[in-house]
Amino acid sequence: MLEIHYEDLKQYKIDHMPPIMPEARKQADTLGHLLMSIGVNEITEKTVDEILFRTKFLDFCWGGRSYFVGDPSNKDLRQLFKNHIGLRIVITNRGFKNISTRHKFMVNQLQTIEERIEDQMKK
Repeated sequence: MLEIHYEDLKQYKIDHMPPIMPEARKQADTLGHLLMSIGVNEITEKTVDEILFRTKFLDFCWGGRSYFVGDPSNKDLRQLFKNHIGLRIVITNRGFKNISTRHKFMVNQLQTIEERIEDQMKK
């Protein structure tokens, strides 16, 4: 199960919900799912470039199908991630693979591609 924690987002304060809150929450939820798929638990100043790299790596591995609508530029993605500094997730599934390092993340993606190719060869 994925838990998304909004408490540390400066634009998402429970006491002062802006009128656009449902859209802001939807965007944070989408980023939470991205974080889960790339194996990063929190958006911080230090993780912004790693999140960008892993997102671009997914696009490269899976045929350029961008996670984001409209294929935003690197600058736009960096800004989006910076706008959500403080967003963090907790994954409670015990069987979830540990892809915390860049190397583990990349190997995991390549293993998945390998399995898909092998499955196609059996047909």
